[in-house]
Amino acid sequence: MPIDWKSPNATNVVVEVDGVAFDFFHDYHVGIDLLNPGGEFHFVASQIAGKRGVRENLGPKGLSPGRKSRVSVVTQYATTLQHTGRIYDVVYEAAPKQGSLVRVIVRDHMHALVQADAMPSLSLDNASLADVIKAVAAPFGFSSANITIDTDASRSILTGKAVGGATLSAQAPVDLESYKVDQALPNAGESGFGFITRHARRFGLLVWGTPDGKLVVGRPNYTQKPLYEFVLKQANKGINNNVKHGSRHLSFAQRPSEIHVYGKTFGGDFSRSHVHEVVYDEEVRAAGIYAPMTVHDHNARDSAQARERGAYELGKRKQTSDIVQMTMRGHCGIDGAVYAIDTIGNVQFDSANVDSGMYLTKRTFIGAKANGRETTVTLVPKNSIVLGEGAR
Repeated sequence: MPIDWKSPNATNVVVEVDGVAFDFFHDYHVGIDLLNPGGEFHFVASQIAGKRGVRENLGPKGLSPGRKSRVSVVTQYATTLQHTGRIYDVVYEAAPKQGSLVRVIVRDHMHALVQADAMPSLSLDNASLADVIKAVAAPFGFSSANITIDTDASRSILTGKAVGGATLSAQAPVDLESYKVDQALPNAGESGFGFITRHARRFGLLVWGTPDGKLVVGRPNYTQKPLYEFVLKQANKGINNNVKHGSRHLSFAQRPSEIHVYGKTFGGDFSRSHVHEVVYDEEVRAAGIYAPMTVHDHNARDSAQARERGAYELGKRKQTSDIVQMTMRGHCGIDGAVYAIDTIGNVQFDSANVDSGMYLTKRTFIGAKANGRETTVTLVPKNSIVLGEGAR
């Protein structure tokens, strides 16, 4: 895939495996999703391409599960780290007339935290949410320097009260119900990410990973300045188009009309729980759709906790009901800003009736000999991600 560095959005992709770099591929696919952490990087390369030293590093001695990998995007202006993780899968293929290929899957730094269980041996006495997050994440390779935590996590994980003189933001939920120790500890089979997210949600926070290997516990930044312009107009209006393909998906398919949350029970019939709250989706109800959903939350011991869980489940489904996807050539905008999650882009998409700033939640770099380099991004309306009761 030759590079025309005269183009303002020209990019190159470089992979390093244990410090050895190469930049030739049959194809590659680099994904990151703010709402579903644990992104993957796939690439296919020929074992007979490139210099001899690089060819040797594409064999089993150089590419093997467990090795560390980094993916960088190079523009005219800078080189930025866009994926960091470890090789998990390597497949070698060969045919007499097709040569030798190697297919590699690299899973990012969030993968183990998302997939592996949190261990129950945590000390919660006098611990803040920030303390517990660091303790859970440390065995998965996250040092304190690689964790960014909002100050609203400086609250007791049991009582929800601010600790160490911390000043909470206006967005922080108030009057949180206290948790007992057994309620706050990881459940059997609960992943490290699931455990952290459960408590972060209670405090009105979101958990995600960054391309450069950091863990973030915070809130979407809807007030930042837009980094990108995505323009897709029809006919004579499309002279400044920079989008190759766009779509907008509006859907009620995954949205329930109401969510019934049943709390802790001491028997097998959860419908007899003394805690039962209902949260409604008024838009779906106004459309005349009846689609109830039930949730049994063992950790909900009162009405407030049940409403919190219901608001979260409702918000999680709403945030995928209005989605814009845009595909552009290259991996950066015309000013050299590499496409990234947790950013704002101005979207002008006249046939879908969109002309506003939107929040970027997912980004995929794709490279192939046939089509060159492209990027697909997913955007949602600002303020559409509901984190839980009181965190809207």
